[in-house]
Amino acid sequence: MSTISGIINASSDIGNAALSPIIQFLLAKGGIAFAVLILSIPTLSLIPICFFVGRNKKVDINKNNFEKNSIKDVFIKAFKDKTYILLIIGFFTCGFHMALIMNHLPKQFIFHGISPQTSSYAFALYGIITIIGSIISGSLCDKYKMKNVLGSFYGARVIIIVLFLILPKTIFVIFAFASLLGFTGMSTVPPVSGIINLKFGAKYIAILYGLVFFIHQIGAFFGAYLGGVLFEKFSSYNPIWTVNIFLCALASIVSFMIKD
Repeated sequence: MSTISGIINASSDIGNAALSPIIQFLLAKGGIAFAVLILSIPTLSLIPICFFVGRNKKVDINKNNFEKNSIKDVFIKAFKDKTYILLIIGFFTCGFHMALIMNHLPKQFIFHGISPQTSSYAFALYGIITIIGSIISGSLCDKYKMKNVLGSFYGARVIIIVLFLILPKTIFVIFAFASLLGFTGMSTVPPVSGIINLKFGAKYIAILYGLVFFIHQIGAFFGAYLGGVLFEKFSSYNPIWTVNIFLCALASIVSFMIKD
């Protein structure tokens, strides 16, 4: 399952790789309103496609001890489980990290003297490597303990960010930084979904993972907001990356604390 999760998750990042240069071109041609209008077209096309997803209702769902319980009971039992709480803490920090990348990383590259076009290419590379990282993460989860895979990817983010902060911001360093961040970007999703599946069964993975992802998006709000606030105050992205380092370290620690 983890390998399949990694492949599906990787497909979502094809858009990052393909659209980053296109978005930069649209912004240069017509501004934000024009870019959003054009990008809404492929988004709207997804609506009819959704009606064809899951039409085959013959789905083999694993039985689990929550099968006869209500959704409320599922949440109560989940929140009594230390593993679920630790996953939520880790994914909150993951959302913080990802929003910082999506909202501020291209601007930071430009801030360091990189042209907008080159910045878009670096972010496209980020999207390509994210696909590879997600697939590799899924395959690793089938071979090793998922908590160790998860904790290692969180910990790798700490090392990558520290190196970026202390190294000169050359073209090579920026592209390497984008690549390494991409490798760890969406690689946390397969182990998180896999651990939830093992602990609570496939029947409730959608709703339990959905709540974890909701907390992820709360972390994303703080990452995007505080990134702008701290940059306005200090005229540097170093403070927000420092905060992110501590959060990624916390996520790594709590992931290794998960019991098999």
